[in-house]
Amino acid sequence: MSLKKLEIKLQTIIENDELELDIKNIYTQLQDMYENVIMKAAQFNFSEFDVYSIKEDCLEFFSDRKEKFLLRFHCNCLENFLEERRQKTVQTGLDLIEEILVNQELYDLLVEELPYLEKIITYMNSNKRDYEIDNIISWFEDWLDCVQPFDIKEGLIFTTLDNQFKELYETDILPYIGDE
Repeated sequence: MSLKKLEIKLQTIIENDELELDIKNIYTQLQDMYENVIMKAAQFNFSEFDVYSIKEDCLEFFSDRKEKFLLRFHCNCLENFLEERRQKTVQTGLDLIEEILVNQELYDLLVEELPYLEKIITYMNSNKRDYEIDNIISWFEDWLDCVQPFDIKEGLIFTTLDNQFKELYETDILPYIGDE
C-alpha cells in the first residue's frame, strides 16, 4: 500500500480530509493522530462523570421542583450528547487500532513501538488457538470505555497502547501457551 493510500484510509477513519502524511514526519503524525483520538475518548469519559456528579450533587441547592426538574433535564440532555460523541470517538479509536492489525504498511511503521502487538500477531499466525482480531478489538473497546485523561501521557501514546497490548497478551494469550 502506498503512502497516499494509507493517507486516504486514515483520512476516512478520522474524518479529516486535510490529513497529509509526510514520509519524513509520519511517525510524529501517527502519534499525534492516535493520541488525539484516545485523549478525546478519555476526556469524554471524564466529562460524563462530571455531569453525573453535578446532577446528583447539586440538586440539594434547589428547593423549587421546577428548578430541580430543569437541572435533571439539562444534565440528561448533556449526558446524552456527550455519550453520542464519546461512542463516535471510541469507534474511531477502535478503527485506528484495527487498521494497525489489518494494514501491513501501518503495522510495519509501528511494530517497533508496539512489541507486544508483534507477540500477539505471531501467536495469531501460529493458528494454535482460535484468536482473532475481534478479540483484540473487544479488549480495546473495554479499555476505551474507561480510559481517563490522566492515563494518557503526552507524546507516549504508543507506550500506552503497548502497555494495553502487553496486558492483553499476559491475560488472554500467555496462560494458554503452556496448554498447547
